[in-house]
Amino acid sequence: MKKNILITGGSGFLGRHLIAQAVDDWNVTAIHRRPVPEILGCQWIAADLTNMDQLKAVLDRVQPDAIIHAAAMARLDEAEANRDAALAINYTVTRHIAQWCADHACRLVFVSTDQVFDGNYPNATESDPAVPLNYYGETKLQAEKAVLDIQSNSVVARAALIFGLSLGDKRTFFENTLIRLREKQPVRLFEDDFRTPILVNNLSAALLELAGHSYCGRIHLAGNERLSRYKFGELMAEVMDLPKVGLQPGKMAD
Repeated sequence: MKKNILITGGSGFLGRHLIAQAVDDWNVTAIHRRPVPEILGCQWIAADLTNMDQLKAVLDRVQPDAIIHAAAMARLDEAEANRDAALAINYTVTRHIAQWCADHACRLVFVSTDQVFDGNYPNATESDPAVPLNYYGETKLQAEKAVLDIQSNSVVARAALIFGLSLGDKRTFFENTLIRLREKQPVRLFEDDFRTPILVNNLSAALLELAGHSYCGRIHLAGNERLSRYKFGELMAEVMDLPKVGLQPGKMAD
């Protein structure tokens, strides 16, 4: 018999990929705010996660065996400009979900970020100190601590830079870059910002594996290559056989 899984942020880039992979093995319910994507085999529930009454009502109704909490205010500039809202969705909502999971013996997979690090520990491990440089990272680190303090049957999955193709009508940075390369338009990418990009399909598979696994604690989910955004752009052009004439190296200080 399939178990019940609840995915928050279901209409987002990662959420849609999670649902598409989960429907074969789980009874999937997804919470959304944007229009419902056309993904079969999933029950959709519209809810404002920051409304605690609505959130509790959804959780009580679904009674999930596992939750993948992927909803977040993830744009750095947006979180910086709307700190109260960012704290509410990234931390407060997460804390309430963790408490519900602890009270109902529900497995929790919390999607965190490599933005909890300041970059002073290249190839950081789970035991390296987390020192965020931006408010988004601060809110996610607070949420990490709440999850691990409240619910013992939980995992904090720190995702690196996510790339891939969207399953919705909103293009990703990856797709916009491919379009600009194809049209030989300027694409300026940092050559001194190093990440370990992970394909959204692989990240989704790993998160779903964790939802059915017994591992608890923090875990880093990333690709196996450390490279700059500029080098990543070069590889994109090579793999997709696109012209590199628009590629321009830039520095973060600029």
